[in-house]
Amino acid sequence: MAHKVILGLPGIEVSNSNAAFVIKKDGKQIGKISISRGGVEYFKGRRQRPIKMNWTKFDEMILEFNKAK
Repeated sequence: MAHKVILGLPGIEVSNSNAAFVIKKDGKQIGKISISRGGVEYFKGRRQRPIKMNWTKFDEMILEFNKAK
C-alpha cells in the first residue's frame, strides 16, 4: 500500500507558522515533517522530540543521497 501524506499548509509562504506533513501507512502515523524558514524537523512516529536539520544541511544530505544512487 502507498503511504498516505496529509498536508496542513497555513498559506503559500512559510513565515511565522510551520507547514506540517503527517505521513501514515496502513492508517497508522509513521512520522511527521515540519517545515519552517529555519529548516526541517522530522518526528518519528508520534515522538515529541524531532530530528532537526537546517536548509543548508538538508540540501547537502539530498545531494549526497542522490550521488549514492
